[in-house]
Amino acid sequence: MRASNSSTEEQKFQVRKLQISDKNKGFIELLRQLTVCDSVSDKDFEDRFLELSALGDDHVISVVEDESSGKIIATGSIFIEKVFEELWQSWAH
Repeated sequence: MRASNSSTEEQKFQVRKLQISDKNKGFIELLRQLTVCDSVSDKDFEDRFLELSALGDDHVISVVEDESSGKIIATGSIFIEKVFEELWQSWAH
């Protein structure tokens, strides 16, 4: 993804799945813009990351990284709910 600004520079953004290293790229600080988020140790972050990763593609946290600064500037998540109401259906939230 590319965005152009008023100068001749182009900003480059990468949309991808959350990585453990994103804690050091401002992920927690970004969350603090949205909600109250206490300090998170590297171990606690890794534990939760591994827990969510074990859910596979039924729960995905994506981030947008500004490649020029190396900072996470946006995040979103999607999870897939498999329901009984309509057999074999899944809903994304």
